Amino acid sequence: MRAALLIVAGACAAGCSFDYAAGGAAAEELLDEVPETELSGATHTVVRNGRVVAEIEARRVRNFPRRGVTELHEVRYTEFDAAGEAVTTGSADFARYRSETGDADVAGAVRLRSESQGVSLQAEALRWEEDARRLSSDSGEAVEVTRDDGSLVQGRGLEVDVRSKTVRFAEPVTGTLVTAEERPATE
Repeated sequence: MRAALLIVAGACAAGCSFDYAAGGAAAEELLDEVPETELSGATHTVVRNGRVVAEIEARRVRNFPRRGVTELHEVRYTEFDAAGEAVTTGSADFARYRSETGDADVAGAVRLRSESQGVSLQAEALRWEEDARRLSSDSGEAVEVTRDDGSLVQGRGLEVDVRSKTVRFAEPVTGTLVTAEERPATE
């Protein structure tokens, strides 16, 4: 009986192969689809010149270095000024960050807030292009922009050029824009 088990074990071992390269393209594709790292309840703190400039929190993070992609689920973002005060905050259900370009796509209940500009933005999906310093939505995507002065603008196809501080919509907008003459005086 023991000899029979040894023969069966030997036959099984002879049929096994540790040469995963034999899988060819299918094995390579699988490596691209499986995250190298997966974290739960993660916080990433960005420090420059000894001070915290940003903090990113996510319920789940999946890293795909072969593709240069990091996926974040239930993500919150906070950017800090030199005094350590939050100047920009954001949240989304999902974000995909591309490490080679610095570009990102965010989706699902996207909320952004700029304290310095007194502006909040809501959308279902947005795209950040690092080199162009541009935030945009697809042409049919609804976006709502509110300002602390009571302005509210809704439109589709948002494009924000951060360098020139311009905001454009691809389609006509609706809402209320409070002008400087209409703003209440501040003390």
